[in-house]
Amino acid sequence: MLMLIRAELIKLTKNKLTYFGIILSLVPFIITLLFASGSKSFLLFGKYDLLSYTNGMFSTVALGIGIFSIYFSMIINSVISSEINSDMIIYEIIGKSKRKKIFISKIISLLIFFSIILCLMLIFIILGYEFFLRNTEYAISTHDKYELGTFIYAIIYYYGLIIFISSLSFLGLGNSLVIGSFIENLLIVKLSSIVWLAPYIIGSPMDTNADTYSHNFTQFMSTQYVLLFFAVIVCLFICKHIFESRDF
Repeated sequence: MLMLIRAELIKLTKNKLTYFGIILSLVPFIITLLFASGSKSFLLFGKYDLLSYTNGMFSTVALGIGIFSIYFSMIINSVISSEINSDMIIYEIIGKSKRKKIFISKIISLLIFFSIILCLMLIFIILGYEFFLRNTEYAISTHDKYELGTFIYAIIYYYGLIIFISSLSFLGLGNSLVIGSFIENLLIVKLSSIVWLAPYIIGSPMDTNADTYSHNFTQFMSTQYVLLFFAVIVCLFICKHIFESRDF
């Protein structure tokens, strides 16, 4: 298994798209620099401490802007879907027993790669805040009590999205994987906003209007956690089964 993971990581280092990801991780730093420049085209609203700014920037850039979902799909497609569609993966397969190891090793290698991108992105966000915003009118020393919870959820969602897209890639969907990521995000947000559905998911009532969102934040986030976990597990199970049963 370790040899397979190592082989996949070596493939990633030789992939030109890998270096584009490093460039993308600089986006939060550049945006922060533009905020600090005082340009009327880039205005920062509100006040932030380091945690709230990191959470807001990461959630917006990594999860809210479509370019990262497109990048996820492109790199995952180049690692998995392209090999399946071109039948190159047949050279890695020796009997059905090895398909499980191939499936797991490719997903783990992608998680390692995107963890590096995540760390770089967070480092650049922190550096941007410390160098350009710390001593400005936008900086404060406190944050909302839910800030840490939303940041943890954003990180978990980041990894959940990667696993979800990686699993779908074993169906040979190609660049249309990005559609899968948008559908997953839409379904989770919409389902967690259904008032009558939440009690069946987390065992407590909730509503998602603005007032209740702030008062029942824990219930709202718990609903999204459960839905994300369910979506990832189901997708993993179905795609793994299809991959192991597929004729190459």
